[in-house]
Amino acid sequence: VVSAEKGYFYTGTFDADFNEVSSLYEFNPTTGAIVAANVGESGTEAISYATLDKSNILWVSVANSLSPGVDLIDTDTNTKTSSRLITELNPSAIRFVE
Repeated sequence: VVSAEKGYFYTGTFDADFNEVSSLYEFNPTTGAIVAANVGESGTEAISYATLDKSNILWVSVANSLSPGVDLIDTDTNTKTSSRLITELNPSAIRFVE
């Protein structure tokens, strides 16, 4: 949750070949209304984790056998801040050390 008016959640479904496909949503925590779907170009790959940093950048772990990694989403614009941070394996969690 970014603020009383902005938060994010993701959901996953399975396609006909049993591959998981996730969508990232923006919602209003006060009203519960969904504001935007497929935030940050989501909706075509599996999301395994999402967390917010101190700068209100949403870090999203993407499980994809061809290009696993982390997408950074600007919560002001709901767009990626850069190209994916590629990892060798599918990331399952993100932690920040302060």
